[in-house]
Parts: sequence; structure tokens; C-alpha cells
Amino acid sequence: MSGTPLLPLELYPGALVLVTDHLQAPSDFLLLRILAQRLKHAEASRSSVVVSFNHDTVRWQSLALKSGVNLKQHVDNGSLTLVDASQEDSDISAAALWTRIHPHIAADAAGPSHSKSKPGLVILDGLNVLEWIGVPQQDVARLLRAVYAHCSSAGIALVVRYHAVGQPSERDANLDNPLLRLLLQLCTFHLEALPLVSGRSGAVSGEVALHPGLLAPKSAAVVPRNKAVQYRLTDSGAVFFERGNAGNVL
Repeated sequence: MSGTPLLPLELYPGALVLVTDHLQAPSDFLLLRILAQRLKHAEASRSSVVVSFNHDTVRWQSLALKSGVNLKQHVDNGSLTLVDASQEDSDISAAALWTRIHPHIAADAAGPSHSKSKPGLVILDGLNVLEWIGVPQQDVARLLRAVYAHCSSAGIALVVRYHAVGQPSERDANLDNPLLRLLLQLCTFHLEALPLVSGRSGAVSGEVALHPGLLAPKSAAVVPRNKAVQYRLTDSGAVFFERGNAGNVL
């Protein structure tokens, strides 16, 4: 991670990165950094797609602007597609959601101002929110498998955010959920946003750990919980530092 919890996703085409967070430590800043990294360094022929089950796309644009990233500019030039899958209509079945999502992750962008080809990055934001609003677990798992199969075969990096419940210290508390177990089986990396055990302070907002998944290369760098990188949220994003070095930003 070269000191900061960013993954060079261009080195892992077709990988699935699981991002988990908690109410006390939301991972918006991590998703935005991953997306900004892709938009800045991606090949000209590869675009990005963000599918939000959790918040509307207006919120994504608002959060990005605070970090100095103008998502509208990227939408206009075809390098980014924002898909609001949260409240489009009353049909929230897995089949209907796949019908909405698939054209954006499979087809070339259309239109005179859209010159980008198939995406190099797909973000599914808040996938387990579907369970909370009544979509059967097996249908959510079926949707995940369909998206993952397409991204894996097409060499598209897939990032999935899962909102954990319970106390962060209870690391196995969520493992009773079949969707999380499936994500842990499929993921190449697990990026974990955690609150401080002692509570949030003015100098430190939380910690980030990076765990290898079952499909991670043996040579991949990881950051275990006992060596987690700390971060402080600012008006323009997040800064990272080693434990005990809040004044020395990485």
C-alpha cells in the first residue's frame, strides 16, 4: 500500500476488493480515493462505473467535490457512469437490478461525447442494503455472482462496499451473514475501515487495515489490524499516518 491504504487496481484486473465499514467509521473517503486514483491514472479507453444502492448519485458528487474531484466532468466526458439503483421503481428484484446494471458494465458508452470503451472499474456501493430493504439473500448473492463473473472475465476491477453491523471488535459477528461469507470467499483483498477502540479524537478519525483474500497473490502487501494505518478526515479528504505519528502525514 506504499504507506496509504490505496490499491493499485491496474495491477489486479478482474480482482474483487471488499470494503467494509461501520457506522462509526464510514468508508466514503476510501471509495472516493480508489475512484479518483482510477480516473486520474486509468487508460484512456477504460471508464469507471459506480452503482449506488445506498445513496443517490447527487451525494456521491457532493462528497467528491469536497475532495477536489469533479465527477460531473468525468460523467460528461464519458469516463464515469453513475447509476442510482436505490429508488428507481418498485421492482427491486435481483433480475431487475441486473437488467439495470448490465448495460453500464458491458456495453460501450454511447453518445457523441462518450468515447470511452468498457469500464476498468466497477463499484457496488452498499450491496447489503438490498437485504435491509427486503431483497432475499439468495437473490442478492445471485446478483453479486453475476456482476463478479462478468467483471472477472472482462478484466474489470470490482469494488464492493459492505456495511458491517455490531461492534468492530466483534470481527466474526457478521460472518453469520451468507453474503459477507461469499464476499470473503471471492475477494482478492479486504479493505477494512475501523473506528478507534478508544473513540474518535481530534487528531485521529479511525484506522484502515488491508487483509489478503483467498485469491490474493502471495507477494501482495497487506496491513493487519495490529499495524493498521490511522487516518484523519479533513475538509478536503483524508490524510494517513502510522500509529502514534498523527503529526507526520504519510
